[in-house]
Amino acid sequence: MLISLLDSMQDEQDYRIVDFFRDYAGVDMSEISRSDPLFSSGLVDSMTLIELLAFLEAEFGVEVSMADLRLDDIDTLDGISSYISGSR
Repeated sequence: MLISLLDSMQDEQDYRIVDFFRDYAGVDMSEISRSDPLFSSGLVDSMTLIELLAFLEAEFGVEVSMADLRLDDIDTLDGISSYISGSR
């Protein structure tokens, strides 16, 4: 699956997100696709969620509004990428 995940990456942003999950959370990227749930499946935990939000702010300048944030928005790689694009 890693090949299909890498083939489906659209830009540098996608690579940076995947690197975050691989390097910080130790996620085996060969086991997931762009649409697989990360948090709701238990693949990554709530501490990773907090680190992800800090990462999005630092790396992409995304201001995360906790009042507007829904887990569904950032539960997949596709969702995270869309969230970043919609927040710019």
